[in-house]
Amino acid sequence: MAFSNEQHIKNPPLPPKVFSEPPQIVYFVEDGDCIKIGTTVGKVKIRLSSLQVGNPRQLTLLGTFQESGNVEYDLHNRFHAYHIRGEWFRDNPELRALISARCPANDNAVAASSEVA
Repeated sequence: MAFSNEQHIKNPPLPPKVFSEPPQIVYFVEDGDCIKIGTTVGKVKIRLSSLQVGNPRQLTLLGTFQESGNVEYDLHNRFHAYHIRGEWFRDNPELRALISARCPANDNAVAASSEVA
């Protein structure tokens, strides 16, 4: 059965659905020598606890900020010269400056890191 132009005008096509991704929390964790650049859509405290289980060194949350898009990928590329393995990077002044600029006086980071055993 063919549709006439008149029927098409009465029932215009629906606009495409737009799915928005939940905002990500970018976090920076150090183990004494290295800094992890990671993201989570959940609670940072829970993520930090799960990371601590697999790490023999005490982890400290340096800071967090909320972002949409793929900022983690961009940060990993920006600091590729300091890359060690996975999401871990050698501690360096440029990364510390970024953390200070993006995560100033992050009280949540301090509270979350002190709750990790």
